Amino acid sequence: HNWVKERFVTITEPGKSYVDPKTGLSRIFVPGTIEDNPTLMVADPGYVMRLEALPELEKQRLRYGIWDAFEGQVFAELSKLAHGCEPFDIPPEWERFCVLDWGYAKPFSVGWYAIDYDGMLYRYREWYGCKEGEADVGLKMPAYDVARGILERESEKIRFRVADPSIWHPRPDSRKGESKGPTIQDDMSAQGVFFLKADNDRQHGKMQVHKRLKSEDQVDESTGEIVAQSSVKIFNNCHHFWRTIPTLQEDPKNPEDVDTDQEDHIYDEFRYACMARPIRPKKIQTLPSGSFAAERNRLIRAKQYARRHGTSLEAAYSRIR
Repeated sequence: HNWVKERFVTITEPGKSYVDPKTGLSRIFVPGTIEDNPTLMVADPGYVMRLEALPELEKQRLRYGIWDAFEGQVFAELSKLAHGCEPFDIPPEWERFCVLDWGYAKPFSVGWYAIDYDGMLYRYREWYGCKEGEADVGLKMPAYDVARGILERESEKIRFRVADPSIWHPRPDSRKGESKGPTIQDDMSAQGVFFLKADNDRQHGKMQVHKRLKSEDQVDESTGEIVAQSSVKIFNNCHHFWRTIPTLQEDPKNPEDVDTDQEDHIYDEFRYACMARPIRPKKIQTLPSGSFAAERNRLIRAKQYARRHGTSLEAAYSRIR
């Protein structure tokens, strides 16, 4: 699935030929849906309805031709349309921080994040230490060179950095009597790059990622329309994020976690970032019945109900309490 997707689907724009610089051969991806088969639509009018009735992942693949959906996918809610955004200049007053997931033989991942005044988390820059042309193969860079590379890429003020706790190299009790050499964290600190230990709780971290990716209906104050809005945005030029995160699968032995045999280094870094700035439970406020705020919320729910069930707004409003 990933090989076909990278070779044809994401290599260039749909319908545009791509010429391989090594072989000189061209290839092209021509997307098609059921609407492109009018003969089948006439011969079997109920076929579309049967596709719509499929489980969500199957429907995304077979009805709409979405290549990012597959069985066992961990973050099925992740969508470049909903969570991606074009790069822009981050306002200097927004809080920024840096996150590291360490790797030597395996890739390391460094991500830079910003938070706006509404709590929206932006991943606006990445540095992925992966050997070009080889998936999941590290650059084998010493820690002090990685630290220098981080400083070279930072021209803005960073409030703090968090990193994989393994760079502190915890020593087992059975080896307490041995002499202790410098850790990865020591090498980076010598270059002026300092970190806080990331919260490495895998289960809670995965839930924070889900919370960030979850889309909730909100009202656009300027138009009054109901729009789906998540609490995280990823710049579209974070190529390796969009290459690796959508393909992650569940651990077959523990569905509450990600299979760690995959290329999950950017996911770990993203998880540390979400735990560094977690989403807190919202307080439930009871609005007085008949108040303007209560009636406004009732109208919003009625619009949602009408859209989901295909009823009129008047009928939906009478069914919402």
